[in-house]
Amino acid sequence: MPFENPISLVDADPQGTVAAWGASRTVPHPFVAKVDPSTIKNLLCAARNEGYTLVILDCPPHAVAGTATLLAAADHIVMPCQPTMPDLAATQRAMLLTVASGKPFSLVINRAPAHAREVTQAQQALESAGVVSPVTIGDRRAFSRALTDSLAVTEFGREDEKAALEVVRYWNWLDQHMQMEDSKWQLKEAA
Repeated sequence: MPFENPISLVDADPQGTVAAWGASRTVPHPFVAKVDPSTIKNLLCAARNEGYTLVILDCPPHAVAGTATLLAAADHIVMPCQPTMPDLAATQRAMLLTVASGKPFSLVINRAPAHAREVTQAQQALESAGVVSPVTIGDRRAFSRALTDSLAVTEFGREDEKAALEVVRYWNWLDQHMQMEDSKWQLKEAA
């Protein structure tokens, strides 16, 4: 998935998976940084000054110290959710912090089993909370293989086109959704 402008991945999750992935890559892009929530504003300011046009922030999957600070720094919050009862319950709890941040957000079904009714049920359950992506991300081995090889699934080539196509389709949907959100915000400010 080629990007015209420089992007950065910022790992604010204590688990550090994104930082470990970035440290083991052999190519210099995307730039990956590990950050403490208390320094997120400084990092985002520095990224903007260095010409980064997109910073993707990986947050902890549950509320920990600093989560509210991270959410407040975001322009848009994406909440991935697996289509299981425990994950839906956890998403509902995380939704409280997300809504309190006052930031726009959307949800995406992640690790979705193929042709399972639970996916449709999860989408319907989440629609009452906010905008849910019509694109789901499947539960595919390509994602763990890519992580193991320090690649993005879109860098795999033809090994698993389905996973790469899902990610590209999701990215295109999210980009359009955020542009529509931005247009609505500009209209509100102008009114």
